[in-house]
Amino acid sequence: MPDTFLMPANTTSDEEVLIRSAIRKRRARRSGRNMLATLGVAVIFGLIGWATLFQLRPAIKAIPLLPTGSILSVLLVVGIAAFAIAALLVVGALVFANPTTPWGKAIPGTCPRCEQSRLREDTVQPIHLTSSTGTSGPKGIVVLCETRGCDYAIARVTTAARA
Repeated sequence: MPDTFLMPANTTSDEEVLIRSAIRKRRARRSGRNMLATLGVAVIFGLIGWATLFQLRPAIKAIPLLPTGSILSVLLVVGIAAFAIAALLVVGALVFANPTTPWGKAIPGTCPRCEQSRLREDTVQPIHLTSSTGTSGPKGIVVLCETRGCDYAIARVTTAARA
């Protein structure tokens, strides 16, 4: 954390909240948790599609003297939709949650602490679940150094937190 923020332990400034949120997001991206979670949900949708198309539909179709036209059509649509959602989730995980892509976008300049040119910035808005809209927290731009061991971080609040 930057040593420019000297606050009492029981209060947190908007800048500190933004920096902590950005570090959490960067850590989650680096660890691959976001990608694994998205792929896990894709597997669930794939299983739903497989069970609907290849287990449930044939079982219902095998029942004699049952008018199954509309039921089988709905199951076909549900199964194909589940497979489509699974495919979109896999593509989204590979493109947006890939742990090999760095957090934020590169910015010119060198880090004031480690003097490496590995600064990255991104817009951050932590979500507070205590509000009715879920977005009562601050919004701002956070700059982090990507060098391992360097803890340089600075935030500029663009929208202050609502009380």
